[in-house]
Amino acid sequence: MKFALKKLSSIRISLIKSSCFVCILLLYPDVALAESFYSDGDFYFGGKIGGVLLDTEKPLEQGENKQVNFSSGLTFGYNINSYLSLETDMSYLGQYQDESSGEDKNLFAIGAYLSTRYRLSDDAALYVKLGPAWAEDNVSLSSGLGIKYRLSPNWELDSGYRWIKDTPSTDDDLYEFTLGVNYKFGVVSHLPVRPAVDPMHKHKKQSAVGDSISTTRSIPALKPLSISAKSLFGFDSSKLIATEELAEVLKQVKASKDSELSITAYTDNLGTEDYNLTLSKQRAEATRNYFISNGVEPCRIQIDWKGEESPISTNRTAEGRALNRRVKIELN
Repeated sequence: MKFALKKLSSIRISLIKSSCFVCILLLYPDVALAESFYSDGDFYFGGKIGGVLLDTEKPLEQGENKQVNFSSGLTFGYNINSYLSLETDMSYLGQYQDESSGEDKNLFAIGAYLSTRYRLSDDAALYVKLGPAWAEDNVSLSSGLGIKYRLSPNWELDSGYRWIKDTPSTDDDLYEFTLGVNYKFGVVSHLPVRPAVDPMHKHKKQSAVGDSISTTRSIPALKPLSISAKSLFGFDSSKLIATEELAEVLKQVKASKDSELSITAYTDNLGTEDYNLTLSKQRAEATRNYFISNGVEPCRIQIDWKGEESPISTNRTAEGRALNRRVKIELN
């Protein structure tokens, strides 16, 4: 009876631990709704290798260590949207000793999970998953967490941890640590689509009000300033989150009351051309609105949006893409 109560208490504690992340996400939806670099509706397929620790409850003999096995497996998933996905994996979890027969057996498992993720940066995301795992016709509770890192638009590195409660024919919990690589399908075609931009405006500058610009200059022209979009906007967003660099430009704009302010926004090449063009337009407009809200006359501001055109660095690396996501400001 004491053993049964102890076992029940252990299961209860394990359930609480495994579901704590999910509870946090349910209580704080803003975390779960955080934007991610994953495309909506993409399939992904990958492989993984790692190590498995069987946490046996039986006393160990002197000098004996807990059993550690080599593991490997295949992963297949579907991204429901930017923060939720369904995932299944087939894994070989090494050998274990069947307590009823005393024989060594190979352990295979199939897991099915609901996974949620939170973007840490443009290229990295934290994920948490929870679901059942089938092994030798037995079903056990399983959960995991890890980090996915984008190596390229289609390839990502997956480093994770998984826990399976009470593996078959034993009273042992199983802990697995893996490193894998996933390939994502349909990255470009499944990116979110925003309203299309009239192609006739692709290379035109836009004035907020009127088309009468004074040509008088009160101070020398400002050297063209290129500001990283990362320092102004959130990921894949046109909402200003920091304005310190714009505030410095604002001082010069106010000091030169007859000058014209030119704003041009750019993106990297991830996503469709129309999507990037629209995003750059929205960022140019958001930048213009900052100056207008701080007392700059709308007729003094012109904006342009180029999307993924005119890159200043390669789009093949994260560093290069970060440089290409920028807002260029000139005071003439």
